[in-house]
Amino acid sequence: MPQDEIEATTTKQSLWTDKTGIAAHFKYSVRNVGNMMRGRKIPFYKVGRCVRFNIPECEQALQAYRVNCVQMPHKAGFSMPAPILASRN
Repeated sequence: MPQDEIEATTTKQSLWTDKTGIAAHFKYSVRNVGNMMRGRKIPFYKVGRCVRFNIPECEQALQAYRVNCVQMPHKAGFSMPAPILASRN
């Protein structure tokens, strides 16, 4: 088998993983991956009892749950009020 075919085969195989592998990839617990499967939040392929995940498909599916940051608009002349300190007598 030529080197190009070996590299292509290795790359193609590395896109697929099992439940433990997908948990390690996303740094989740295996139980959390099972919950995401049950909730249909990540795509998976199941043949009999064998479950496999396509890593790029799972990454794309989880993008739907991305929360963007909110930046407050800066208004000219706006300043934060000074804190009220209790006087100690």
